Amino acid sequence: MEPQFGLIYVRVSTKEQDEEGFSIAAQLRLLREYAQKNGIQIVREIVEIESAKRPGRPEFNEMVAFLKKNRSVRTVLVEKVDRYTGTSVTLLSWRTWKSPFTL
Repeated sequence: MEPQFGLIYVRVSTKEQDEEGFSIAAQLRLLREYAQKNGIQIVREIVEIESAKRPGRPEFNEMVAFLKKNRSVRTVLVEKVDRYTGTSVTLLSWRTWKSPFTL
């Protein structure tokens, strides 16, 4: 069985949300545990403190570029879909180009 490679993407909209809501640290802990239990080798972790309502999130764009260059990475772990997408438009655009990936 070939190893499964993955990437962790965590996001909060504001620094205040990180302090009061589901923090970056808590998201990372949860996703690292999930990866370990499911045999997913994490090759990169991307952390973003940025609202998903505005286009052009730098770390999100970095993740997309990384995935395009590293075709062996087929899994993106997120705490919940809105941490990743923020909007249905982002989810739709992801589904359009990501066909071989697992979200």
